[in-house]
Amino acid sequence: MPGHRLPRSGEWKSRVIDGADQPVAVWIGRMHPYHLGHFRILERSLQVLPTEHLVAFVCTEFGSASHGPFDVFAPNERRTMLSLILAAEGLASRVDSVFVPKFDEPRWGLLRPFLPRRTVRCTSNKDASDLRRVEVWKRLGWETALIDVSDLEVVTSTELRGSLGAGAGWKRFLHPATHDFFADIDGPSRMVPPPGRIR
Repeated sequence: MPGHRLPRSGEWKSRVIDGADQPVAVWIGRMHPYHLGHFRILERSLQVLPTEHLVAFVCTEFGSASHGPFDVFAPNERRTMLSLILAAEGLASRVDSVFVPKFDEPRWGLLRPFLPRRTVRCTSNKDASDLRRVEVWKRLGWETALIDVSDLEVVTSTELRGSLGAGAGWKRFLHPATHDFFADIDGPSRMVPPPGRIR
């Protein structure tokens, strides 16, 4: 992309001071693809959290473009979408993206080497699974933040797949800054589940 350089992995560390009084807010997700729901939650987080910096951890299985039937976008494609949004919204100095290993609840420790010293793990109240995640984090003694998004229209990747599968348009689900890129990488057809495959 002319005129827009993607941040290198680890570059964010030079902008995050581990000893700072303010914690670094951390969002963890797969972001397949990075859509308006993700951005609205991120934007709300920056409005309500007592921190100037947020790190979006993009989960991926290193050495592969995807790790499941609906995880179809390579890490750099997801990072590019986020970077385009941040540049368009003037938030590039406040948000970074970092690739981290795919994990599940028994393997939270995989993330430890990637975390700043003081972090707030963020999630939202958009569904029950996110609320369960907060309970797990609290049991582990982690500092957490539950972001209230009950007043926002928060789409999900499942809704996006369903819309595309029904032949509906996709642009309303994605930030305008990502439309051209998403079309160029053939995102709409890659999101549609193959016939007979359960979503």
